[in-house]
Amino acid sequence: MLVAIDDAHWADAESLRVLADAAEDLQRAPLAIVVTTRPTADLAVQPMLSRLATLSSAGLLHLAPLTEAGVTTVVRQAFGKPPDPSFARACAQASGGNVFYLRELVRPMAAAGLPRPRRPSPS
Repeated sequence: MLVAIDDAHWADAESLRVLADAAEDLQRAPLAIVVTTRPTADLAVQPMLSRLATLSSAGLLHLAPLTEAGVTTVVRQAFGKPPDPSFARACAQASGGNVFYLRELVRPMAAAGLPRPRRPSPS
């Protein structure tokens, strides 16, 4: 069985406490609990997220920003053709390598049929 919780940083502390209690009690059960979260300053929520992360059966995966090659792949998929390298670099810089921000950045341009910027021809 899989229990998936997305954006746990928005949860209330009591719900996360119940989840942490269940995770502790069910560590030997054929169950996977996958929790996604972002850093939070919520003083009630953070201890519960830390408790989940430090269970003996827990594993943490910290996603790194997309590389420039990764950004180029996402932009190529959005426009259906390879982007100019300077456009891909600009997208990488604007999105910080965050795939969600990147998709939101290029989606309206691709939907509007805007051409991707091209490198000026040498004169």
